[in-house]
Amino acid sequence: MNIKEAAEIAMKESKCICMKDVPGVKIRPEKMDMCTLMLRNGSSPKAGWQPTGNQLISEDWDVTE
Repeated sequence: MNIKEAAEIAMKESKCICMKDVPGVKIRPEKMDMCTLMLRNGSSPKAGWQPTGNQLISEDWDVTE
């Protein structure tokens, strides 16, 4: 799915988004603050995320815990 669809679902269900071809990383979209980038196990959270243009237009997004 695209990033808009994935982010809408994730925010509604309090989940994260991830790209299938970027193993080990997930992003928690935030409604009022910067997104949080972290390892898939939830460790090492970092505020802020700087996606590439290719990541923004990718159809490879998914929703995860």
